[in-house]
Amino acid sequence: KEYDLAIADYNRAIELNPSDNTVYMSRGNDYKTEGRTDLAMIDLKKALNIDPGDTDSLVSLGLGYEAQGNHEQAIDAYTKAIASDPMDKLAYEDRAGAYTDAGKYDLAITDYDTLLNLYPDFADEIGSRGLVYAASGQHDLAMADYQHALSIDPNNAQAHYGLAEEYRTSGEFDLAIGNYTRAIQTNPEMWEAYLERGLAYEAEGKYDLAISDSTQVLQIDPASFAGYVNRSSAYLGANKSDLAIADATKAIDLAPTRYEGYFNRASAYLARGKLDLAIADYSKVLQYNPNRWDIWADRGEAYRAQRNFDLAIADYNQALAVVPTHPEIYTDLGQALESQGKSELAIDDFTKAIELDPNNSFAYSWRGNVLNMLREYQQAISDFQKVVSLSPNDSYAYCMLGFTYVEKGDQQAAIPYLLQGVRLDTRHAYPQCRSVLQDVQVGEKVIVNIATP
Repeated sequence: KEYDLAIADYNRAIELNPSDNTVYMSRGNDYKTEGRTDLAMIDLKKALNIDPGDTDSLVSLGLGYEAQGNHEQAIDAYTKAIASDPMDKLAYEDRAGAYTDAGKYDLAITDYDTLLNLYPDFADEIGSRGLVYAASGQHDLAMADYQHALSIDPNNAQAHYGLAEEYRTSGEFDLAIGNYTRAIQTNPEMWEAYLERGLAYEAEGKYDLAISDSTQVLQIDPASFAGYVNRSSAYLGANKSDLAIADATKAIDLAPTRYEGYFNRASAYLARGKLDLAIADYSKVLQYNPNRWDIWADRGEAYRAQRNFDLAIADYNQALAVVPTHPEIYTDLGQALESQGKSELAIDDFTKAIELDPNNSFAYSWRGNVLNMLREYQQAISDFQKVVSLSPNDSYAYCMLGFTYVEKGDQQAAIPYLLQGVRLDTRHAYPQCRSVLQDVQVGEKVIVNIATP
């Protein structure tokens, strides 16, 4: 309402003096603040028609172009402002930001260098330059800038945020959370700090705190795409799939051509066993990101859960076309092939997984299982022995060792493995292990039905 009253006053001022560029600029800035960017741009261009060298109008025009996602025209406006006033702090600062958004990190750093030569003790700009160094992969220079900024202003939110980002990406989550918190204490409206602190909490498995931080982001900006995406991810971690689906759907409504909402919703649908819906959303992700190997693999998992093995195998092969040395995908592919009865091909893929990761106990377990069914008992025993050497508490592997010895005809050799399998099976997941052990101990004839890992 206040802006409407102000705009009405500007309208009267323009009627009285239509050649006053400052009134057009002021009305344009109010339109921009209200989100009425198109009207703002018309007014700012009118202001510049009256005074083409007005730096304030040029900077405001640049900000308008950035709001429209037009970084090159924004850069041009800031460049004209700097030509008009080479000491204009905001023009350098905003052009550096536009260069950063356009991925032109070297030019952004040059602008910050020029700005800091003019104003050497501006902690915010030093911290901002640190963020650009980090974006360009120059992390040592980034850390130096953050520390320098904090030596000037120990409570500088930008520098604490930058430090937190460095710590989070290096896996030092406690240090990251501490610095995000310092940034928030200095600037409670810094939604980016809440957003990223939430990711750090999620990485630590503190899903309630992650949800709280994403909720805070949405209180600051109710239309935050990232806020809904991150909160849906945290809900997934907390096994609250219905809430995850709701937030992911809101993210999709806000940005229908961004993949993150579809990905989170697909993961939630998969967790709920809604395979058709999961597959539809994974397909949407692949429409926008065909090189996301993990999505090919996830959709393959959904197809395999539907027992649609041909499509699962096709998706696993698509994933391997992108990352041909990923052992888990070879393991998944082997399982799908085994489900089709293609045992030899399955063994080849399990073997490939083992070659890529010699400590892949799951691949050994699956290969041992298939070898057992092919009556290649000694090779199966070798694989299951490798599993128990890698995972000494794997009750399934001990049970399978026992079953394989029984099938081989060596029941006495089976007993210690069956005993250990029963001892480790505290959740009673493999009741057949106990029944086979009892039959072997009393000398009964034993028939073993092999279960998958």
